[in-house]
Amino acid sequence: MEIITAQEARERGLKRYYTGKPCKRGHCSERHLSGPCYACAKEDYHAKKGPKQRAANAKKKADKIEAARLATLEFCAENGITFVTVEDAKARGLPRYFDGVKCPRGHLSERFTSSYHCVECGKERAKKYVEDHPDRRRETLARYAEENYEQEAERKRERTARALEENPDYFKQRYAEYKSRLAQDPSRHERLKKRWREHAALPEVRERARRRERERRAADDAYREQCNIKTQLRRQRIRQATPKWLDTNLLVPFYREAMRRKKETGTAHSVDHYYPLQGETVCGLNVPWNLQVITWSENSAKHNRMPEEFYGPNHTPPRGERHW
Repeated sequence: MEIITAQEARERGLKRYYTGKPCKRGHCSERHLSGPCYACAKEDYHAKKGPKQRAANAKKKADKIEAARLATLEFCAENGITFVTVEDAKARGLPRYFDGVKCPRGHLSERFTSSYHCVECGKERAKKYVEDHPDRRRETLARYAEENYEQEAERKRERTARALEENPDYFKQRYAEYKSRLAQDPSRHERLKKRWREHAALPEVRERARRRERERRAADDAYREQCNIKTQLRRQRIRQATPKWLDTNLLVPFYREAMRRKKETGTAHSVDHYYPLQGETVCGLNVPWNLQVITWSENSAKHNRMPEEFYGPNHTPPRGERHW
């Protein structure tokens, strides 16, 4: 320590000084500008307030432990989690354990038995990875779905059968919960549909759906027969909606236009009936002035709805765009 007098310490704005000489009690320590030796003052403080402070600290620690115990019991009851230490989890072969200790980030959550990592921290890391690397995430999911398609399908069937065995009204309850959530947030359904459409429009998802459709048609005779019946009914509806006096050659240019647009733009187009052939209020006809060439995705989204419902009340019918 630097030897400095009290006067020099005051001039330099210091709170202590050191002369290098021991105090009356023999402490070779710094001194406060107010007079007492720093070591003497520390001894006096612990002699007078030490027992009371230790008792207060012990009570504070006990209260903290009890509050943590009550919070742990409440958390377990709310989330259906069983209190299990890591030793018991390893002995029982459990993938997770919960000992009521918060992680460094403050999460009161389960932890993985193999790595001791917090489950909530893992979810946050995974969410951040998906936000930072969406392309890698899609590639990983596509590769996993391609490699583990049969195993994943079998596991899904087993989960569904197990859920129905435990609760025959499983799907009814899930649908009721879904409807209640939609009632609380009406815009949720539109957001979900938008997200589903965006996911379904991905090239790898569409290719995987086509492959599954081909495999199911080849393996399931009942499903193949059902698809054939639907195709025959669709053709029958088109024949019934086509007037006998109409020259069907007038319909060919629309399909040629759809193929031309697909070739030029690379986007699939289809011929749509502006008023659907089987509408709830009005049934359209298979005539040139009821046809329009639109993208495949728009046609799929329009489905069997009326144009006023899909495009809006101020939409102009496509009578000006003719290919005949």
